[in-house]
Amino acid sequence: MVCVITQYSVFLKFCIYAILSDVIFTSHLTFSSKKKNNLQNYSIYFRTMPKIKTCRSAQKRFKKTRNGLFIRKRAFKGHLLGHKSSKRKRALSQKMVVTFGDSKCLRTMLAYL
Repeated sequence: MVCVITQYSVFLKFCIYAILSDVIFTSHLTFSSKKKNNLQNYSIYFRTMPKIKTCRSAQKRFKKTRNGLFIRKRAFKGHLLGHKSSKRKRALSQKMVVTFGDSKCLRTMLAYL
């Protein structure tokens, strides 16, 4: 994307906006031949920083604690509950902390949690 700015005050406002919103830009100055201090044209080429998409399926299944650990539900509680004892079903209802090896992947999937 190219943005051409002809006034210096507009350029300064754009620079402040770019710094606050993580925009990378390069500027090319062009001065008029008669007056060296007169700003004739600024051509600014900018691109925004890439953002990481949150994995929506992981966001529904995992929660993050204050310590930075991830919590998940236990398996084997979805169906075929008739032959399982009440004690076993109660134990399966409790949450569990995700292991360290799996939490590495979750940090990239859930970068903004």
